[in-house]
Amino acid sequence: LDGPPRVVRRLARTEALMGHPETACRWLTRYASMGLALDLAADAQFAAALGDGQCAGARAALARNREPVGDTTAVFRLPRADLIAEDLAYDAARHRFFVSSVRQRGVLVFDATGKRLSFRGPERDSLWSVMALRIDPSRRRLWLTTACLREAERFSAADSGRTAVLLYDLRSGRRLGRWEPERDGTARVIGDMALGPDGTAYFTESLHGALYSISP
Repeated sequence: LDGPPRVVRRLARTEALMGHPETACRWLTRYASMGLALDLAADAQFAAALGDGQCAGARAALARNREPVGDTTAVFRLPRADLIAEDLAYDAARHRFFVSSVRQRGVLVFDATGKRLSFRGPERDSLWSVMALRIDPSRRRLWLTTACLREAERFSAADSGRTAVLLYDLRSGRRLGRWEPERDGTARVIGDMALGPDGTAYFTESLHGALYSISP
């Protein structure tokens, strides 16, 4: 299954429950090497199957992964717990934070104190789940990607598999462009993006591994 973390964690638990602590510890060490944290004492099955003295190395690594990796300061808290916030972009010129929401199908904008601001372009458009956000500071533009996902409110099965890229003017919020792949019955999700130094935008398609680009 190509080693996704949840599979590694389940293999570790299964080996522990089968009475194979050494193998379970190897899987837990691999899980910790992914940079993930896991409280074995709080997991009833692990706690029952592994003694406190077992997997000392894995336990130490998992504990280290829970420690902060930088000196950070909380700026503000998002207003709802169910946003499924996907990406964050900062407009340094006007000190605004742009947050994309998978659940609420839009872009939320805040000032440095957490006060909600209006940004009319995305508010007027009927977006699907919003994925990546990138700001082009020199051209004063906001790029975003959107895809019709089941996790979103007001999910429409008729739009399932559709995805698009949108571009907005950061000053006015006016939409400058919208691009959608050909509707040929193939489901696509344009997810992440990067901006080149000349303003070219590059986009990844998550389901089939394609790469798109749009010139400035």
